[in-house]
Amino acid sequence: MDFLKKEKLQILLTGDRGFIARKVKESLISLGHTVTGFDIQDGFDLLNRDQVEAAVATVDVVYHIAAEADMTRMVDLSGSYKGTAVNVDGTHNVAYACAKHNKWLIYTSTCCVYGNVTEHPENEDTTLPNPSELYACSKYAGEWIVR
Repeated sequence: MDFLKKEKLQILLTGDRGFIARKVKESLISLGHTVTGFDIQDGFDLLNRDQVEAAVATVDVVYHIAAEADMTRMVDLSGSYKGTAVNVDGTHNVAYACAKHNKWLIYTSTCCVYGNVTEHPENEDTTLPNPSELYACSKYAGEWIVR
């Protein structure tokens, strides 16, 4: 993404309080971009489509990293419902808002969509997705939504 090096962009970063997103945020800021966070810890909710649309409308690019990634929370009835809603419906809200407002969307999935493979690293061109748990299924669904 050479455009990230050439232009100073307004970037929305979902899940910006998480470990990976914090590192991405630091890198983007070091390149001179303005980064706005969108995190549940700050009162933002991916399931609130109006909130998502308002945030997306004001930026050039969206990095969608937010997810319910704690697989220990997605094993019981309420945890699996909430995790799936955030990862699938939340991603759908972000993708919809980006399409509606003609914004770049960079989506972060997971190697877990390939399941329990024997060769590492997985080859994204030849390894078929085979999610082995609900978290991986929800992230794979996000890939299809973004497509």
